[in-house]
Amino acid sequence: MLDAETKEVLTEIQNMIQEADACLKRGNRYLDEGSPDLALVEFDRGIDIHPHGPELYIGRSSAHLEKGDHAKALEDLDRSISKRPISIAYLNRGAILTLLGDWDRALSNFKEAEKLDPQIRSASKYARAHWYKGVCYESKGQHDVAVRCFNKARRLDPTRFKT
Repeated sequence: MLDAETKEVLTEIQNMIQEADACLKRGNRYLDEGSPDLALVEFDRGIDIHPHGPELYIGRSSAHLEKGDHAKALEDLDRSISKRPISIAYLNRGAILTLLGDWDRALSNFKEAEKLDPQIRSASKYARAHWYKGVCYESKGQHDVAVRCFNKARRLDPTRFKT
């Protein structure tokens, strides 16, 4: 049985985590509404409350990316991965590195994401990762591999990636 002081500390921790989660939800809502500045305020607040949650750094990275700040977006994805490696952080980092033309590092991130979440190979929500991989391979002159990636993206999400 827990003593009163321990219960109080656990309740306080639980409240902090709930507030950080609320910040994450508000930040994501602001991103969906096209307000990255407001999203940044919420993600920063959530990180101040709970700096160990990788999702808050991923959200803040998306806000930085929406504002065109690739460097800050990558920094936050690096922080997220250092907290707890999850596939979406690697996917997002791979996408940004693709946009920056860093093909090898981008492909390395996509491969790491696939190791963490094998569903990436077949789930429609990951079609964009296959498309970005195709861009990387095409840019590296590996046309056959690129075509396979583009075709996979089209199979997974035919409405978004049309022929």
